[in-house]
Amino acid sequence: MFKSKYWGVEDWDCYGRTKNEYAWNDNDGLLCTRDDRTANLFKLLDALYEIDSSVQVNLTYTTDENGNPYRSGYRDEYVNSRVSEEPNSYHIRGCAADIHFGNHDYSGYQLRDMVVTAASWFPAVKVGNEYKPLVDCLGIGVYDGWVHVDTRGYTSRW
Repeated sequence: MFKSKYWGVEDWDCYGRTKNEYAWNDNDGLLCTRDDRTANLFKLLDALYEIDSSVQVNLTYTTDENGNPYRSGYRDEYVNSRVSEEPNSYHIRGCAADIHFGNHDYSGYQLRDMVVTAASWFPAVKVGNEYKPLVDCLGIGVYDGWVHVDTRGYTSRW
């Protein structure tokens, strides 16, 4: 089992819940998971928090019926269909987040470099039945002022 140092499920779940099919909060309000890819994502997010504690999971422009934006971390299929054109998104697999830093105007490329630096702190993470460097398991998409990160198990960049 993996326990995040800094994050609760509500910081990442599309509805802001404290439990979903991939993770739950413990008594201290910190995210716990038994899913390897979700654990690898939160190892990365914990490391990014240690670089700059203003790291945040993005809110979407799409809102629920009450006008509340969804978090762009874990998404169920309903929310994913409303905010994404990718039906097989890693967000619905519990291993993705779209992130930015609240106190800085980093470019997408600066954010990508921060993600790669943080991932390099983990030379061996569990991926299926093997261990790999975390940096070799990441999908990273660069956008204007934010990045998509996922722990798909192989390298992809866009």
